[in-house]
Amino acid sequence: MGGLGRLCGAGGAISRSLGVVLVVLWLGAAAAFAQEPALRSTIVVFGDSQAQGLAGGLSRVLLEDARFRVLNRTHPGAALVHGENEWLAPVQRFVAREKADVAVTMFGAND
Repeated sequence: MGGLGRLCGAGGAISRSLGVVLVVLWLGAAAAFAQEPALRSTIVVFGDSQAQGLAGGLSRVLLEDARFRVLNRTHPGAALVHGENEWLAPVQRFVAREKADVAVTMFGAND
């Protein structure tokens, strides 16, 4: 019986080890799942320095809300009366490489 007791004891140790491995694997999978970004709405802001303030305010307000991501694509001094490279080019570059769910274009009182 001594041999059988040792065998059962070893089986118990194997069973406990397997349980530990399964728990570690489960925790690893849960951590990987938790790190996957949830579907988030992207808000992009274009414009001048006033739009930059808007982008900063949105970022602060939505900082802890994982449903939203705010992208600041503003250029202080951008104006509609200036060349398109200053105000339209950033929008075109963005659209060529990225996408957003909401786009805000804002220009200040000097326009």
